[in-house]
Amino acid sequence: MAGQHIPSRDSVPEHKDRSVTFIILFDSSNQDGLEVTKESISEQKEVNATILECSPQALQEIKKDVPDNSSVVILRSGDRFLSTSSCVELVSELTEQVQCVYCDSIIKDGHDEMMQLMFPFSLSAMSSGYMVTNIALSSQLFKSLAINKNLNFLLGHDLILKSSNVTNIRHLAEVGFLLPSRSINAQSEIPLIGSVN
Repeated sequence: MAGQHIPSRDSVPEHKDRSVTFIILFDSSNQDGLEVTKESISEQKEVNATILECSPQALQEIKKDVPDNSSVVILRSGDRFLSTSSCVELVSELTEQVQCVYCDSIIKDGHDEMMQLMFPFSLSAMSSGYMVTNIALSSQLFKSLAINKNLNFLLGHDLILKSSNVTNIRHLAEVGFLLPSRSINAQSEIPLIGSVN
C-alpha cells in the first residue's frame, strides 16, 4: 500500500496578501479616469488594497489616513497597471534598505504606444526634470517626507529625490503601468524640486 505524499512546506510557494495603500491623484475634471484606475487596482493579485483619493495639493494631509506597515503606491487617475501582478512585483522590491521603488511605463495615445523608460537614480539625471512617474514607498518613508503643495506633474520626481536622502532607491527595469497621454507643462515646477513649499 503506497503512502500519501505530503509536500514539504519549503517547496510550497507562499501567497501572502500584501497591505497596499493606493493614493490616486486626481482633479474633478477626470472622473472617468478615476474609475479606470480603481478597476485596475481591484484586479491586482495578492494585494489587500486601501484606496485613497486626493488632489496633488492634498497629499500632505492624506498621510494621516495611510495605515502603518503598508506599502504606498501613488498613481494618477487614468493610470492602469500593465498586468494583474504588476503591483505585487513593484511592492515586493521594498525592503528596510530600499524604501522607494519606481519602474517604467507605457504611454498610450489612441492606438499609439510610447515607452516611458526611467533610468537608475542619479542626481544629474533627476535634475533634468524628465521624470514624471508613479512610485511605491514604505508607509514609514511616505509619512516622513515633506510634500511640496506647489508640485503637480513632478510630484513623483520630487518624492524620489527626497527619498534618496534617507534610503536606497531602486529602479525596477520593467514596465509596470499603462498611462494615458497627458498634456504636461512642468517647466514652472522644475525650480521647486527638492523644496518644501
